[in-house]
Amino acid sequence: MRAPFDAGQSADLAALDAYSQTVIGAVEKTGPAVVSIAVEGARGRQGEGSGVLVTPDGYLLTNEHVVRRAQGLTV
Repeated sequence: MRAPFDAGQSADLAALDAYSQTVIGAVEKTGPAVVSIAVEGARGRQGEGSGVLVTPDGYLLTNEHVVRRAQGLTV
């Protein structure tokens, strides 16, 4: 048996589709600016993180915990 048409469900699906398209657009636009960060601590390489380039001259945005105790970084 087929379920009756639900206008609320249709609106939910439209909103989900719009959200999905927004996320896809954001990933396509920012994807090329995402970088990997190798973190070196007092005893050599200790971890990795990621960041995103936010300006053409190389300003990088990352989380504080990625660089908290870093002795050196390789992007």
